Amino acid sequence: MLLDEIALVAATRATGPVRPDQFIYIESQIADTYEALNADTGETPTGTPRLHKRQVRLSPDGHRGWLVDELNEPAGIALDSDAVPHFGAYDRLTTLPIDPEVLLEWIYAETRGQGNHPDHQAFTTIGDDGTDAIGRSGVAVARVEEGTGVRHEWIFDREDHTYLGSRSVYTTAVPDSIIPVGTVTFSQAVVRRTVVDELKQLP
Repeated sequence: MLLDEIALVAATRATGPVRPDQFIYIESQIADTYEALNADTGETPTGTPRLHKRQVRLSPDGHRGWLVDELNEPAGIALDSDAVPHFGAYDRLTTLPIDPEVLLEWIYAETRGQGNHPDHQAFTTIGDDGTDAIGRSGVAVARVEEGTGVRHEWIFDREDHTYLGSRSVYTTAVPDSIIPVGTVTFSQAVVRRTVVDELKQLP
């Protein structure tokens, strides 16, 4: 099963220790489509997606971070959080069970009451081929969100199952939306992952 293979790769891939005073650096290329209201005309044209760079640095405990988005936050913005424990922090993720079935039960428990359906939160439906924001093709793990018709995809390399990126696609018409069916509303390609020593440091 694809998810079993992905989990095995993630569990066995050596990432090296990350010190508490370091930061995980992830660089991506992203693009999104949106409806932009024109206050003068009342029209809501669809915004044209523009592929641009996004750089995130996060401390292992998830409490400190820095985001640079060349389109929306070119000067950078702090991503500080006082959540304890931080759900998506590196420190917490390294403590999760690696057995897929045990992990799935853990996710169900942690996300109970969120979203439209437990499976949407757990994100377990396998999709078909997918392409990330810079055109790399892989295999996609996907689920259609109930009520919106948006299909969310995680895209993995077909050979070594490395995570390439994600995208969201409208699969059904949405009431009062001018975004047509088949539109890719969000696309991301992860192009670099590493560890840096300073909050705003470039690798």
